[in-house]
Amino acid sequence: LLDLQAVSSGDPEAIRMAEESNKRIRSMALVHEKLYEAKEFSRINLGNYMRDLSAELSQSYKIDPQRIALSIRAEKEVFLNMDRAVPCGLVLSELFSNACKHAFPGDRRGEIKVVIDKSPAEEIEIVVRDNGIGLPGKTDPQQPRTVGLYLVRGLVKNQLGGQLETRVENGTEFRIRFR
Repeated sequence: LLDLQAVSSGDPEAIRMAEESNKRIRSMALVHEKLYEAKEFSRINLGNYMRDLSAELSQSYKIDPQRIALSIRAEKEVFLNMDRAVPCGLVLSELFSNACKHAFPGDRRGEIKVVIDKSPAEEIEIVVRDNGIGLPGKTDPQQPRTVGLYLVRGLVKNQLGGQLETRVENGTEFRIRFR
């Protein structure tokens, strides 16, 4: 429906926005698919989900693995219930998509890493890091002006009850912590 509406408008910006919305919807649908595949409807393995999501987004953005290397590492198995899995999936989808689209312009080569860990105190930490060009100079992750970063900040704070830290040094790093 989004595609039909966007295409019928003939507006390139509307088409781009519809494509982005479709990717967000797909990341939510993937959570449900993973729950169904596991035949356990109460929780999802975050590492496996992120591997599948990154593969799907890489294909969607036509990422050349010779140019942009992807690394997903789960230090420990982390399981999330449905209330946590959907917002976490949207956050990871946004951060991963942003890195795919913006971190490596032209023929620039690089790497996107995702590390998932859980502390003994049951705090979940997710790091999404790239070694690309970094955020544009005027971008303030605490006061985002893009829909994607605004969505990330709101989901981490309001849906996950967590904290978001951003570092821009030899690329961009987003560090998310929640219980």
